[in-house]
Amino acid sequence: RSLAWPPVVLLCTGLFAFFFTDDCPYGNYSEMKKRKVNEPEKVDDGSDLAGGAEPVSVAGRSLQMAAGNWRTWVLFLVYAFSFGVELVVNGNIALYFSNSFDLSQADGGLAGSLFGLFNIFARSLGGWMSDKFNDRWGVRGRLWALFICTL
Repeated sequence: RSLAWPPVVLLCTGLFAFFFTDDCPYGNYSEMKKRKVNEPEKVDDGSDLAGGAEPVSVAGRSLQMAAGNWRTWVLFLVYAFSFGVELVVNGNIALYFSNSFDLSQADGGLAGSLFGLFNIFARSLGGWMSDKFNDRWGVRGRLWALFICTL
């Protein structure tokens, strides 16, 4: 019985998103194509979509611009190293505690879950610190906050 409700909730959420949300920030794709044919009106951003470009090509160009920026790759590596290691640790720490400290599997899982629970505090504090450093020193301050939090 307890395995039946998650798929139902996911299905309802998916149906809600399908019927009550837009395809993109500019509206639904079908409505955008109709506007292009019937009444050529400008979109807020203007240049790409009002010029007749397909939203897919706009997203592709945006992806190319982001992938060509070295800062994107630095943040990708930092995130991959920090969050990737965190996932590996959180996935294996319960077994480690159980084997190394003669804890039951339940107690090892409880001790291991505290590492994941600590992220509520640590991520919030790191974001707050980054915002404060950015207010005072700009992007260089954010980098210093990242460096300090990584230590």
